[in-house]
Amino acid sequence: MAWAAPGVGKTMLSLTLALMVAGGGEVAGWTAPKPRKVLIVDGEMRGEGIAERLTLLVDSVSGIDRETALNNIEIRARQLQKPGTWFYDIGDPQTQRELSAYICVAGIEFIILDNVTTLTDTLGDENSADAIKPVLTFLMDLKTTNVGVLLIHHSNKGGNSYRGSTALMTTFEVAMGLNKPQEAPMGQASFSLEFTKFRAKSNQLLAPRVFTLDGSKWHVSEDEGNEALRPVRAIQSGRFATQQDAGLSIGIQDKTKVSRLLAQAYAKGLAKQHEIKRVSRRLRRVLRKRSMTMRRFKPV
Repeated sequence: MAWAAPGVGKTMLSLTLALMVAGGGEVAGWTAPKPRKVLIVDGEMRGEGIAERLTLLVDSVSGIDRETALNNIEIRARQLQKPGTWFYDIGDPQTQRELSAYICVAGIEFIILDNVTTLTDTLGDENSADAIKPVLTFLMDLKTTNVGVLLIHHSNKGGNSYRGSTALMTTFEVAMGLNKPQEAPMGQASFSLEFTKFRAKSNQLLAPRVFTLDGSKWHVSEDEGNEALRPVRAIQSGRFATQQDAGLSIGIQDKTKVSRLLAQAYAKGLAKQHEIKRVSRRLRRVLRKRSMTMRRFKPV
């Protein structure tokens, strides 16, 4: 799942990934070893607009088979339908049956659902775990057939997570949050991408990075501002009594780097030093009391 506020660039990212998968190639260190068939189900954009963006973005993928990529992508867009025509609702059993059947017949191996709001007309309360269950069932069924799914969603009002029930996260192996960087260029897709969930083995590509689309090329750089927040968030979780333990939890073994990142966070106003220290002191007190209690009742 990839979530972001409107206009940040989540559709541009998803279409880039569609091209990478459809044509084989590499983007920002991510690779697709061979071309696969891709289905894009879009509940918001014009079909012509999607096609134009795909044509623009195809050169952003290194090593891509351009012709194969464009032939391997199929678009189902709400805006291509006549007014009042039924469109896909991924929470509806009829949609689920039709999509599942078509995926099997057409040999689709990767499907992009863009986005939750426009593809769940019958959902009801998106904050309800019960209401989201039909969508979860559909996603789990796709997972059992080895079909890759990218679900596009909107961020909440605070911009620090996705909208709706937390139950939605249970089925995903990977979740990405996209946020507008502080110095985003005007008129260009630009966002800071941070992985908020990743079930596979960790690597350097999980570090927060800034993606900026310049013409038809993505420029990717380290997001120093977001990286500074990583140890802050680890400490704020209340699970780590020392900076070093917090650093280890996010894959940073060098305690000097942890101190440097915290200093950057304080300098940029991303966190307050006294509040971070207060969290650590509170946890150390809890751990000391727990240790004293355990010694007091140690069996003879």
